[in-house]
Amino acid sequence: MQNPVKRLTGVILVLLFLFICAVYAQKSQTQGLKKYVPAHDEELEEQQKYEWIASLYEASMQDAYVFAEIADNGKEAAVSWHRFENQESFLDALMQEREKKREASGAEKQWFFVRMKLDENIHALDIRDWLEENLSEEGYRYEAYTDGRGSSYGFSMLWEAALEEQGILQAKRLVAVRDGYLYDFTCDTVNEKNAEEVRDCLLYFEYDCAMKTNALYPGGWQMGEEELYWVDHEERVTQSVNPDRTIVECRARDTTWEDRIMGLFGMLKEAEYRVQIVPEEPVFTVRFAFAQEIPEDGYSEYMFSGYPADEPYRMEVRDAHGELIQSEEVNLCIDRTDTVSFEDLDGDGFSDMEIAYPRYEMGDWGITYAWWLWNVEKQKFEKGKESELAARQSEGGNRVSAAYSGETIIVQKGDSLWKIARRYLGDGCRYPEIYEKNREIIGSDPALIYEGTPLVLP
Repeated sequence: MQNPVKRLTGVILVLLFLFICAVYAQKSQTQGLKKYVPAHDEELEEQQKYEWIASLYEASMQDAYVFAEIADNGKEAAVSWHRFENQESFLDALMQEREKKREASGAEKQWFFVRMKLDENIHALDIRDWLEENLSEEGYRYEAYTDGRGSSYGFSMLWEAALEEQGILQAKRLVAVRDGYLYDFTCDTVNEKNAEEVRDCLLYFEYDCAMKTNALYPGGWQMGEEELYWVDHEERVTQSVNPDRTIVECRARDTTWEDRIMGLFGMLKEAEYRVQIVPEEPVFTVRFAFAQEIPEDGYSEYMFSGYPADEPYRMEVRDAHGELIQSEEVNLCIDRTDTVSFEDLDGDGFSDMEIAYPRYEMGDWGITYAWWLWNVEKQKFEKGKESELAARQSEGGNRVSAAYSGETIIVQKGDSLWKIARRYLGDGCRYPEIYEKNREIIGSDPALIYEGTPLVLP
């Protein structure tokens, strides 16, 4: 006769094995779940009406990689869950599922829900690019925006034709990023009959689930390229040929914004220019490095109207052999990378340096300048006053003007008639002469000239 203890032990082992198999299946296989949804009735409380969406969201919170298919017939939502242990298997299954042709299920609306943990290689701009590539043919366009506080951001997909022709916000998809997770809630079967209900479901998912915004203050600020970049980057390095320079920016924050995301900006950390200061001589290197510690609590007034965004930087000038020939402290705009330029300002044949200081919200007339003129004898830049610059321009202006008289030049990026007049005529105030000479090409507005336009000098 078999020992009862051994029999019991065997049963326990079998049950344990079956339990482990069940757990494994739950994580790697598809499950079916039916969720009751109240019939759509105006008398129902809004919370009841969208309970199924909240349940869907809550049921995913323990998973890093999960997606679900939902067949909604108005009274019931049949939910099929797919849970995964790693990103690779999750993405493979997700892409395969999304590429399948939907079979007719009799459901009024076919929904698709995704929750995915983002790794360090997936950025906001990657999400934006993917949406542009995959939705442009469908006729949808995206809008990126914050939640109003800066703790999350999202992309809403709008049907462009409905928006332009009827002014209707007909949406089919919401993608939100919060606390390192991406949420995607999509209706694959939007039509004229259900468009309003689909939009309301997406708004509920946004307000009460993924982005947790306040329904009385929906959404936040619209995000552009810069906001999407700095939301998840610490640094950016940019190189260009004309001018020959390398720019290093780091992420900083302007605290005048209550929305943390909108307050993020790229602060100029380092800049290195390769400049031919002396004609027919090897290039010199002019390097700027931020001279202070970046405040952890951010800046408070740099985006405010009327304040120039300047801070001290250490400027080092080195010759072609790398020897340090000058070290000075200068002020640069902390959130602009295009404020330093090199050209012959005084007409002596050597490159000088101009630094611009914009005053926000005040247009071009709010920009002030500092001039650093190259001293040939001392072999260094010296800060010059406007009166000194004007005198030197007047002295060399006639020589410069005569040298270029009648020549055709090409407008470069960032040029204005004033800059061209200063460069080729020796005096920026002579820009009306260039305008009169080229009125037919420029048109009625002398302030509007385009890169690549040929102009004849007087």
